[in-house]
Amino acid sequence: MRVRSAEMQVHLPSSLLCALLLFLVSSVPVWAETLTPEQIVSKAVDEIRKTVAEKKGSIPDEKLDEELRGIMAPVFDFREMSRRCLGINWKKGTPEERKEFVDLFSEMLAGNYLKQIRDNVQESTIKMLGESIRENKAIVRTSVSHEGTEASIDYRMRNKKGDWKVYDVIIENIGLVTNYRSEFTGIVRKEGFSGLLARLKEKIKKKAES
Repeated sequence: MRVRSAEMQVHLPSSLLCALLLFLVSSVPVWAETLTPEQIVSKAVDEIRKTVAEKKGSIPDEKLDEELRGIMAPVFDFREMSRRCLGINWKKGTPEERKEFVDLFSEMLAGNYLKQIRDNVQESTIKMLGESIRENKAIVRTSVSHEGTEASIDYRMRNKKGDWKVYDVIIENIGLVTNYRSEFTGIVRKEGFSGLLARLKEKIKKKAES
């Protein structure tokens, strides 16, 4: 595994990226309110597999991606993750800029990984390795393997008003938040908050055109 901040993306073998973004929408389904953190992740994997198996090839990829975003476990706290990715630079943006950053950041992640989920989730084996809960924080541990390649992907979650939400993803002991914070800090230092927003917009545009 390698990390290349310059590309605003955590790199893993493509077959393992299917598990990285299990959480891409902001509303919480009813079932998420009654399950443990590990059960939420497990149920999401089952629903993703079922949807891809039933609809891949029968509907346009764009439509399938849209459906995946609608069913993937909606417990990712993108605002909290965005705040952590920016660190002290979070306060440098106006409320409007912060909201725009959260929207762009989640859109960028979706563009980076939805195709990998769509193309590889059926062939990958995702094992649930347990959960650790301490007060309002939890870690859900998983292992993802494909064609002899295996990686650990852990989800850091917190209980917010009764709902478990993911605020970081740890891939082979490298945190997504830490990786992006290093990159975003450099951009904000050189180009300001508006420069970071411009960079994200350009990244999303290029991904859409590729």
